[in-house]
Amino acid sequence: MLTHVRVLAWLHIIHSGLGVLLALSLLALFGGVAGYVGSVTHDPDARVAVPILGGIGTLIFIVVAALAVPGIIAGIGLLKLAPWSRVLG
Repeated sequence: MLTHVRVLAWLHIIHSGLGVLLALSLLALFGGVAGYVGSVTHDPDARVAVPILGGIGTLIFIVVAALAVPGIIAGIGLLKLAPWSRVLG
């Protein structure tokens, strides 16, 4: 049974780590698009879109990271065989 708990812990850590990586990638993507729009066009309407794109990217990053971080915490707790981590996992 100890092996099963450790495998589950590593699966939680890997899955949540990929979630954090996805959140960082989306933040970089939206930041890059906002920077591109801001540097290429000189239209005043496009200048309004730059902070909106950055805000959307930041919001997506916060939501995805907030959903992924508890999985990492649960995985670390499962590796240490903490009783609370089974409930969280």
